[in-house]
Amino acid sequence: MVRLQRVALAVVLDDQDRVLMMWRHRFATDEWGWELPGGIVEAGEDGEATARREVEEETGWRPRPLAHLVSFQPMPGMVDTPHEVYIGHGAEWSAGRRTPRKRRVSTGCRWVRCSTSVDWDAETITTTANLVRVRGVGLVRHHGKTFSSRRVLPLPGFLVKLLIERGVRDAAEDAMIFPNTQGGWRDSHNTAGRLREAFARAGHGWVTSHVFHKTAITVLDHAGLTARAIAGHSGHSRPSITQHVYMDKRADGRQAADALDDAIGSMRRGV
Repeated sequence: MVRLQRVALAVVLDDQDRVLMMWRHRFATDEWGWELPGGIVEAGEDGEATARREVEEETGWRPRPLAHLVSFQPMPGMVDTPHEVYIGHGAEWSAGRRTPRKRRVSTGCRWVRCSTSVDWDAETITTTANLVRVRGVGLVRHHGKTFSSRRVLPLPGFLVKLLIERGVRDAAEDAMIFPNTQGGWRDSHNTAGRLREAFARAGHGWVTSHVFHKTAITVLDHAGLTARAIAGHSGHSRPSITQHVYMDKRADGRQAADALDDAIGSMRRGV
């Protein structure tokens, strides 16, 4: 068995769910392809230090502290070459105007989106984060810490048609669907304010974004969906919130009355 040196690789993610990768040419196979930055663990180094060093040398980006993700053998049974993968969020540009020392072996690096938010074939959208405003920083994309923070929502047909008409299906993978006037993220408070102004000018000052939210839940309620199903679609952490705050508590139809009639009838018949 051939034994090679230990290798450390880095998966560096930014706040838009993109991973830092390099477009490289390998002379042995005469092929181009995307690769994660990484290299051989030098004497006296641990894997995390090697991964961080290689990222900066190869891309010019200095990553924040990395955490061990997985260790594996890429060619077990043939070659003994331990590979360690480290992962982290965020990096700072450190190369300035200088080309990183190892950039000569590639055409450069790029933040590559791992997956798109909209699955056009399945007609679903995936949510993985929300926007929060941080004092002195501005809008920051916040990723949930639990599995429930990632949701896959089926889209109604009219919305899929609207997105296609807006050209979203043919847009770049990292393009925003509804950007602000400067092409960046929309602040929910500013958007709510603009909506209030627009509705007030139209003579409907009582209408707010919350009214739309509650109306959508009412439609789902009248369609017979359970509180759990509605909570999953509307993003509520507990179905009890959906049921107690949003769903219509008034009697709807004769189902309850008919059930009581059946119960009294059974008692009278001695059933």
